[in-house]
Amino acid sequence: MFEISFDASKPRLYAKIQGFWDEAVFARFVRELAETSKNFPADATTTLIDATEATVQSVAVMEKMREFVHDNESTLPRRTAVVVSSVLVKLQFDRTAPTRIDAKQAFFDSRAAAEKWLDEGA
Repeated sequence: MFEISFDASKPRLYAKIQGFWDEAVFARFVRELAETSKNFPADATTTLIDATEATVQSVAVMEKMREFVHDNESTLPRRTAVVVSSVLVKLQFDRTAPTRIDAKQAFFDSRAAAEKWLDEGA
């Protein structure tokens, strides 16, 4: 359902999300995300989310995701790149974090383009 890792040399958080989630999976994702990133200041990190294998999520999960982004806005990474292969998944992400769709967050159709954008903003 998901994989989370951190590359301290960049520093960059990587999250790969796959499939259809329920609220329990989202809760596990949030816990693992917090555990993985607890020793790294958000303003010094970037994030790459690979959502190429994600499917359109339920309203309940997207609402939990929107609440998470809203409640943690001040501690989110300084830049987030999201790689998507589905227009519908992109639209869901757009609605989840509308205030971040600016210089802080961008969408890409390839990991290479996402990495380049994150590196340019470092």
